[in-house]
Amino acid sequence: MESKENIVNSALDQIILRALYDIEQSDAPAREAAEKLSKLYDSLVFDKKLDSDVRARVGQYIQQSVAAAAFEFRQIYLQGAKDSIIALRELGVIK
Repeated sequence: MESKENIVNSALDQIILRALYDIEQSDAPAREAAEKLSKLYDSLVFDKKLDSDVRARVGQYIQQSVAAAAFEFRQIYLQGAKDSIIALRELGVIK
C-alpha cells in the first residue's frame, strides 16, 4: 500500500505536469523553450562523438536536475495552498 506522502506527491506531480503542459500549449515562448531543452538533451545524450561515460553522466545530471525541480515545484505549490488558506481566513471567508 502506498504511503499518504507518496499519494500526495503523485497527485501534486500530476497537477504540476498538467499546469506546465497547459502553459507550454498556450505560451509560444514556453513551448519554444521546452522544445529547445528537449533538442539539447537529445544532442548531448545521444551524441556518439562524446564518450559513453560522459553521455551517461550528462543524462544523470539532467535527470537529477529535473527531480530537484519537481521537488521545488511541489514545495512551492504546497506553500501557495497554505498561503491561500491564510488569506481566506484573514478575509473571513473561512474559519
